[in-house]
Amino acid sequence: MTDRINNNPQGGVSGISGVGDIPNNNMSVQLILAQVEMMLAKDNKAKALRLIDGIKSQQAEAKKMADTINQLRQLQQDIKDKKVSEIPTDPKQLADLAARAVRTPEDAAAIKDAEKCILIYSVCFGLGDLPTTLEGIAEYRKTHGNNDPAINLREWCLKNGVPVENPATRASSQKVKDLIEAKTADPALIRAAKAYLACSEYGLSLKGKPSADDINLLIESMKTKQEQCGTDIQQTMVFVQDYIGQYNAYSQGASSAVSQGNQTLAQLARGQ
Repeated sequence: MTDRINNNPQGGVSGISGVGDIPNNNMSVQLILAQVEMMLAKDNKAKALRLIDGIKSQQAEAKKMADTINQLRQLQQDIKDKKVSEIPTDPKQLADLAARAVRTPEDAAAIKDAEKCILIYSVCFGLGDLPTTLEGIAEYRKTHGNNDPAINLREWCLKNGVPVENPATRASSQKVKDLIEAKTADPALIRAAKAYLACSEYGLSLKGKPSADDINLLIESMKTKQEQCGTDIQQTMVFVQDYIGQYNAYSQGASSAVSQGNQTLAQLARGQ
């Protein structure tokens, strides 16, 4: 890790790896040495800083691994609790699922209302024009009650900024159902997708219908990767300490050389 200084037979200094040449032949030996030491100190400092930036990236990766392990443990519990049974393994599908919003009880109820509307509109063309404002829906319910799936679905659309159309039809109900299912998902499934997506980024093999034991194997694989990352961080820190030690040594050497050079010049000035 140290830089080499080669003696020049002509009396100068050359071959300073990575720090350039010293062009001034009129300088005292001590001041030339000081400049060399300062340049080497600067070079080692730059190397240490680059490695420190690398350590920061490695630490961020280690945190990501720890988060993935925690996600897998939650997935393992969700599988045991039968909250999750099947998970996509394609990275694109996982990314889409992981980005979805959590499906609220209102969203789930709207899906059921849409399914009821689809059945109703399958046997009749439609129920006519429905209210297009929340105020209109409130008035409608005063005389028709609160159990009309078409009105419930219309209310969900208005509250969530989904465009409505009249007359309401089987196609429009299907469109709303598809929208909710495409934009939302069960929270346990979203958690599973995030865990699987992280595992896919680390090249781990995934099963579409995993058991708790399958997830345990993923956890152990991630632990191995986490331990290797920790080892890499420790090794990099050793290199950083080495570069810092060299920086300190070269800095002290430069200071000492400058001091000796100044003493020589003072002695020459006094004619000694």
